[in-house]
Amino acid sequence: MDEQFFNRHYVSINEQSHIVSGFSDAFQQPCETDILTNDKGGRHFRLSPDGEDSPPLFNNDGIPLYKWDASASCENEPWLGIVTRTENDVEIDLIPSLRQLKVNEIDRAREAVINAGVSVSTSRGEFNFSLTDRDQMNLDASFGALTRAQAGMPSPVDLNTGVFYHADGHPHEFWSCDDFEKICFTAYPFITEHIVYYKKLRRHIESLTTRAEIEAVHYGMEVSSS
Repeated sequence: MDEQFFNRHYVSINEQSHIVSGFSDAFQQPCETDILTNDKGGRHFRLSPDGEDSPPLFNNDGIPLYKWDASASCENEPWLGIVTRTENDVEIDLIPSLRQLKVNEIDRAREAVINAGVSVSTSRGEFNFSLTDRDQMNLDASFGALTRAQAGMPSPVDLNTGVFYHADGHPHEFWSCDDFEKICFTAYPFITEHIVYYKKLRRHIESLTTRAEIEAVHYGMEVSSS
């Protein structure tokens, strides 16, 4: 190759010395912080003179595959400073995003469990009461009206008639005060239980350090209190 056709190859690194960009000056001019790795390269960037053109620098998860080690570089072969990161190093970088994906997963699971609600044994039989955000608002409002009526305060609830509410798959109807209190006193601890469990499981996830440990986490698993 005639010298007039040589191109310079450079890499850009982040604060951890991970290589985040590699380019030829045929397409891009370097900044002061970019590192020259080959001053007699071809038109397209290569990690080494005999490497492939424009090689991938990240894995499928967006984690850098290479790092810069100035101590491995030398004047005649500066590309030797480009070092392949170990699988363990790459996985360590991936852990924070894996944790967040797992937290998102268990958050959706928690929401689904709470939304599905609870089964309550009432004087009329067994009924399920869903607990979506809207259901919880309605339950809170009705329970508030009941407690005001029981305290002798103005309230839309007539203690003789009961509380107007509905079970899943059934129309609204009046429930006795005892039944409605049982519905609430079953639903509220159920919601709290799953919120507390979710927070405990999230703390557990944040303590994990390997992909296998994180991927093994599922909603409903036992978690120590520590």
